[in-house]
Amino acid sequence: MDTRPWRLHFPPGVFWTDVDTPEIIDLKRKLLVEQEVDMGEKQAEQPGQSKPSRFQLRAGQYSLLGHMVSSEAGSFKEALKQTAHNPNLPTLWIMEGLLYYLGVDACEALFRDASEACPCGSWMIASMVTKECMYAIQRAATEGLCNPSFYFHSNYEDLLGADGKGGPGSLADGLGWSLQRLTPDISNCLQEGSTMCYPAYPAALMRAPYVHQLRDVERIAISTHK
Repeated sequence: MDTRPWRLHFPPGVFWTDVDTPEIIDLKRKLLVEQEVDMGEKQAEQPGQSKPSRFQLRAGQYSLLGHMVSSEAGSFKEALKQTAHNPNLPTLWIMEGLLYYLGVDACEALFRDASEACPCGSWMIASMVTKECMYAIQRAATEGLCNPSFYFHSNYEDLLGADGKGGPGSLADGLGWSLQRLTPDISNCLQEGSTMCYPAYPAALMRAPYVHQLRDVERIAISTHK
């Protein structure tokens, strides 16, 4: 559950849209209502929201969008019309724990839709795994060490080019996204020289030597819309 719309101090006029699969969005909405969270004016008169909220919304507006990302170009852009998203305003796209579950075609469609749904000068922050990590997770899935849904289909080289610089010829650059920075591996940042400590990986998966010994797992790509 992303709680930033209620924790961070935003400048006036920030519209926050939380996008996830329809099932997860339904669960998030249920939990927000149960915890008496302020979801903005449109939700203020819904059942469970009649009394003062325990957690006040700090973004200017908040909306939830259930959407299954696919390789169909235009689908995400069309789905955004159900929200308060304004394609003429600068946008910050935050894609956490998403892209590596998608195939390259779906990533391409998502990058294109995001590019067409915001003006130049917008930003994208996206987590991406390394090729070594992708192969290790794919091997673990075939060996039954994790749920088949925990399967990685793309890595940062697929999206930013073999050198990871996002230059001409890369998928991201061709769709209007200029890479500003690719961070070092974020999974080992808690302790220098440690083995992989990313907590989202199942315990059974971590017992596989080829997974546990990974030293370069996940990066954050920070890009601007050209």
